[in-house]
Amino acid sequence: MNILISLILFFTATFSHLSSTENNRIRSFDKLWRSVKEQYPYFERKNIDWNEIYKKYRPFVERAREDEDYILILRNMLAELEDGHADIIKPPLNLAGIGAFIEEKDNRIFVSQVLQDSPAETAGLKKGAEIIAVNDTLVSDYIYSLPTYFKKPRWRLRYLFFHGKINTSIVLTYKDPVEGIKRLEVKRLKKSYSHTETKIVFRKLEDEIGYIRIPVFTGKNIVKDFDKALKELFNSKGLIIDIRSNPGGSSPISDMIVGRFIEDEIKIGSLLYKKPKYVQGIGLKNYFDCIVKPRGKKYKNPVVILINSGCASACELFAISMRDSGRAFLIGRKTAGMMGIPGIIKLHGNIIAQFPIGDFIRLNGESVEGNGIKPDFPVENEEEDIEKAIKILKSKISNIKIKN
Repeated sequence: MNILISLILFFTATFSHLSSTENNRIRSFDKLWRSVKEQYPYFERKNIDWNEIYKKYRPFVERAREDEDYILILRNMLAELEDGHADIIKPPLNLAGIGAFIEEKDNRIFVSQVLQDSPAETAGLKKGAEIIAVNDTLVSDYIYSLPTYFKKPRWRLRYLFFHGKINTSIVLTYKDPVEGIKRLEVKRLKKSYSHTETKIVFRKLEDEIGYIRIPVFTGKNIVKDFDKALKELFNSKGLIIDIRSNPGGSSPISDMIVGRFIEDEIKIGSLLYKKPKYVQGIGLKNYFDCIVKPRGKKYKNPVVILINSGCASACELFAISMRDSGRAFLIGRKTAGMMGIPGIIKLHGNIIAQFPIGDFIRLNGESVEGNGIKPDFPVENEEEDIEKAIKILKSKISNIKIKN
């Protein structure tokens, strides 16, 4: 640590030849680095040497010519935490995509989704295509050349693989599932190509079983829409709630939906902060209970919840709340393991950074961050999730028992 302090002092002594803009950038970089150092709770768990990260990125700050370059340095530094809650949230990422996303299988890259009316669809790119090269660079070398922010955490690559500067083109060489090797050029356009649904979907299934899809835990109408769906399915004998690939959102929204399934106030876990918080009338405290209160008319019949690796953050909180309270059980695949408690820090130049400052602890003492939530009933293939859920509900509809 003494060596690092000396290094910081050395860099500080060299400020005299820098412009005010450069000095402000360096001070903000140091402020962010120190704040993460003091408050981030997962260094040991993730085996991250934050001092080495400082030495890696600090020299780049002085060489940054534009604000855009400087902000990318901050993003790259935070990306070294491999934490979905660590990012620069203002200004937003000023890049454009083509309306397509990828998945990795056996060290190969495949197109997992092509959005309707997107440049990718217009150009003829199809789901299932294997990307061989990008801009005449082999795909492995292309990924290596991408900024750290695009690759850490690894799931970001799915969404940012095709991204670049607005109105630039990307040349793809790929293997079409039907037509073989092809090559096309696609222009990146600044448009919101959302990979996430935003509306509640519900329907009645066989044997008086209801189904509700919750795509996100954000939006001013999401709770109202859920209540409307539950009202329509309130007389169902069992209920499937689908939160697969739900990226999270607001914990209060999760709590309000959970409130429709409980009669009494319940504790669902605790927040543990690395740096204690001041509480009026109590003083410094670093441990807080998470309480959910009942809301509205309770749905009392059996509930199963569909989860997968795309269920993150507030989505995981919902799954934990329902499962650990004994109100539901889980079907599918392990969740993302992204449940750090985010805090924000304001930097010079109207920049706002976010990173976890606390950990969520389950009732059994386990942390979700990096571990995820395992289903009670694992299902390997996503196509079989609903069939499995119906089978379980039908077999236990009259007397279901949740494992604790």
